[in-house]
Amino acid sequence: MAKRIDKDEFCAARAAYREQIEFGSEKDTALNLATIVYQQRHPCVPAGQAREMVGAALGLGN
Repeated sequence: MAKRIDKDEFCAARAAYREQIEFGSEKDTALNLATIVYQQRHPCVPAGQAREMVGAALGLGN
């Protein structure tokens, strides 16, 4: 199971996701960008795990 993302660590990823949705991007594309933003701050977290964590923190079901 994925680790929980602390609220402060998640702010940039959440903002990236929200802005992409407002821009008109698909949810999957927005999640990809939010995952990239999270990984820029946590480069040791594998991509799949980071995507799962960000998705869970956003309340998205896969």
